[in-house]
Amino acid sequence: NIPVLLTDSEGTILMHRNFSLPESVDSLSPLEISDRNLEFLRNKLADMRETSNIIEINMGDAGSQYLYYEDSRLLKALSYYPYIQIVVLVTFILIVYYAVSSTQRAEQNKDCQKRQPISLAHRYPLSWHGWSCLITWESTRTL
Repeated sequence: NIPVLLTDSEGTILMHRNFSLPESVDSLSPLEISDRNLEFLRNKLADMRETSNIIEINMGDAGSQYLYYEDSRLLKALSYYPYIQIVVLVTFILIVYYAVSSTQRAEQNKDCQKRQPISLAHRYPLSWHGWSCLITWESTRTL
């Protein structure tokens, strides 16, 4: 439902639809607007005048009327969808990264146990992995 306000050329509110009004509308006289609802609609009209969502209706000799409209609640909710999608994607990437890094660490720990770490440290002199294996191996060997 798209919220709309119809006004005349002087800015008097002629009709409104699809607004969540502060007070419920009397079903016996739906054209009568309470003071609180009228104030709410005037504030909405002031906000809507600042946007470009205005349709001018030329009534000929009777002047012009203006139809102000807003985006529906559904469209406003859909505007958050890309952000939610990005959060889900980043979460998925982080989970995959954690899984891959855990697998690599487990693989490196197997290398430390299978080979002599001294050869790993000499084979990869600038590698943190080689030296960490050597340190781990040396500490377990002295015990």
